[in-house]
Amino acid sequence: MISTSPQTTILTQIWQELSRGFYVFSLTFLLMTLLWNIMPKLPRLPGDIHFNKEYAQFYIPLPSSIIIAALLTMLGNYLHL
Repeated sequence: MISTSPQTTILTQIWQELSRGFYVFSLTFLLMTLLWNIMPKLPRLPGDIHFNKEYAQFYIPLPSSIIIAALLTMLGNYLHL
């Protein structure tokens, strides 16, 4: 028999919130990477990672993703999502 103590319930809630934030960050990171690879003329922020080789080109908009994730998190909290 599994006991559901208040500590277990609190830890479950914390884990759910952390996982939701991780999903938002990951999805934002993926979408921003795809957007910047499709539209290379968009402005780049300091800290963005860009690999340019003769056979491939890859761009990772890390600061942009963090900013967008923070904005989406604030919007989600405002709308109670």
